[in-house]
Amino acid sequence: MRHGPAASIPATTARIALAVVVAAGPLLASARPGGAAAAWKIQSSPNAPAQPNAQLASVACATPTHCFAVGSSVNGIGEAALIEQRTTGAWSVVTAAPGPLLATYSRLTGIACADSTHCVAVGDQIIGNRSGEFAEHWDGAHWTIDAFSVPASRLAGVACPSASLCFAVGIRYTQGGITPVIARWNGTAWTKVTTPAAPAFSGLTGVACSGTSSCFAVGGSSSATLIERWNGSTWSIVASPTTSYPAGLSAVACRSATDCFAVGGESGIPLAEAWNGTSWSIVPSDDPGDSSFADVACPTDTTCFAVGGYPSPLVERWNGSAFVTVTGTPAGRPLSGIACPTATSCVAVGGTGTTFAERWNGTTWSVTPSASPARPASALAAVTCPSANNCVAVGQFLSLTNPNTPYAVMLIERWNGHRWAIDPSAGPNAAARRPTGAACATATRCFAVGTVRDAHGFVEQWDGSHWTVVSGVESNDGGLSEFFGVTCSTATRCFAFGYSYAKGHHAPLVKLWNGQTWSDQANPDVDFGSLYDAACTGPTTCIAVGLSGGEGAPTAMIERRAAGKWSIMNAPAPGNSQLSQLSGVACPTATNCFAVGKYFTGGSILGPSRAFVEHWDGTRWRVKTVLNPSSASSSALSNVACRSTTDCVAVGQYTVSGAARPLIERWDGTSWSFDANPSPSGARATVLGGLVCPSANGCVAVGSSTDRNAQTTFVERHP
Repeated sequence: MRHGPAASIPATTARIALAVVVAAGPLLASARPGGAAAAWKIQSSPNAPAQPNAQLASVACATPTHCFAVGSSVNGIGEAALIEQRTTGAWSVVTAAPGPLLATYSRLTGIACADSTHCVAVGDQIIGNRSGEFAEHWDGAHWTIDAFSVPASRLAGVACPSASLCFAVGIRYTQGGITPVIARWNGTAWTKVTTPAAPAFSGLTGVACSGTSSCFAVGGSSSATLIERWNGSTWSIVASPTTSYPAGLSAVACRSATDCFAVGGESGIPLAEAWNGTSWSIVPSDDPGDSSFADVACPTDTTCFAVGGYPSPLVERWNGSAFVTVTGTPAGRPLSGIACPTATSCVAVGGTGTTFAERWNGTTWSVTPSASPARPASALAAVTCPSANNCVAVGQFLSLTNPNTPYAVMLIERWNGHRWAIDPSAGPNAAARRPTGAACATATRCFAVGTVRDAHGFVEQWDGSHWTVVSGVESNDGGLSEFFGVTCSTATRCFAFGYSYAKGHHAPLVKLWNGQTWSDQANPDVDFGSLYDAACTGPTTCIAVGLSGGEGAPTAMIERRAAGKWSIMNAPAPGNSQLSQLSGVACPTATNCFAVGKYFTGGSILGPSRAFVEHWDGTRWRVKTVLNPSSASSSALSNVACRSTTDCVAVGQYTVSGAARPLIERWDGTSWSFDANPSPSGARATVLGGLVCPSANGCVAVGSSTDRNAQTTFVERHP
């Protein structure tokens, strides 16, 4: 369970998101913004080596010698739609294939070709908080994204009996559950097709046509398989045989209007059904154990192949009475799609982590080289500078050592006054560690804090030459924990902040370093509370900020440490907002602090947010007027630094037309104003999370920038 700031790398190959955690604390030599005269400039910063992570989901052949395969590859914050082609020899990535420009996640799951100049690929995407379908088509020379206005949440399969008729099938999420969706392409536009009432929580995953007036769509519900039929004018549900176990159908192929096969499975048991022109019936198939069918292709009346498998490829062939395993199939990864332009030429694709392809030459199956794009996936979360020419930035990159369980690995970069370089001294301790905060007590004593993959907080220490893991910082109660930020008030006093979770109870967590060891600090027991950042104005006086109520229903929270005790302060809500959180704080004096964050305007954390600032005058906190870009649909501030009561800088992000851009604002003692700052050309998401100002006229902000192909570290310096 986790109730901290959203941004992590889920260990799944279906959707892997590498995002910045905006929880960098005010550090030694931090809170030193310079004047506003000079502009911010982008600094070159390195990225961890890119590693391949891609999978292919479906394949179709425009001609016997020209095939397309579609799927997705990891691009940092999510996945990007992937199209590969094969004419002769190996597969290669179609670099000119477009993907949804502003999508943080997109993938293609189905493809069909009517002829050499008409192919259609379908899938799903996420833009902002909206998920939905998308489609693109091939005209013989280029791939183009189609306008798609049919309400759907995900398209899974497509069939094209002619250049002017295609059917795409999938699902739509509704308040009542999940319902099937069918859309029709007339060669120019997509329109919604009326479908028969289907069982609750059902959807369609595959479709095939033997002609323009004969098609079948297959899928399943929570309890049974689902088959629908097109007769040239309407779709209707066709009875599907029952199984002794819950099962679904994933694909269908038709040799004629009276001869089709549908395949699928559930719980590791393959399932095959046959259509004889009148009814569907289950047909025998080999059960290799813990496998199911994903696709089927039937190029002639006597040749059909069904493919699937997990974790190894499964290929079975119809022998006239049953599907039987093809002996000698090369070892590799599971297969998810197959296409057979002729009986002696088939291609099958799939993969997990890396793409995988095989080819049938009429006699045997053999592995065909396929492309697995290696896209950088690196981000920086926090930065600290013991001096102007000695800075340390921490973050993460995506490791694919095991492609089935990718995870974040600690990334440390160091500035020497001339350039940024990756610090190799993190060594083996870096594995599965996601740092979110950093601070230096002295030039030879720095700390990085964050979370290990198994949801336990960690602290690493720099001694001037090496990083080592600090033992004994786990929660005393043996529960889960995360650290989000760390700050140092003296050379021998630092605080780490986050939350702990044990025995069903989630509460803020504070650890104190006394120059030798880390220990728990007594802290107010706030239900579902988390602390993200802190600022100290003396050895024993600090302000910490975060949220209470958990990530799903947050309320801005502020704590104060005085006389060795932490206590809750009154944090006013911005406007009438019921949902808000604070992620950064800076205190130039004990009676003058700024806390920054965001509040939600739509009554839900899924709605838009607005940046806001609170100010402490030594007596109470007040919400200050802060600028939100007029064209922005959403904005947030992540961190703040103050050199004096009249000189502060805050960083974050704002969103315009679905694209996230870096936001920097400056306080001059009277009001907040925008600081002009550059954003990489073509980026769909550029965010700033960490901020430090090590000199009177210099600041450094770190984060990440993502385009369609990669997520990379992002550093800006002022001046």
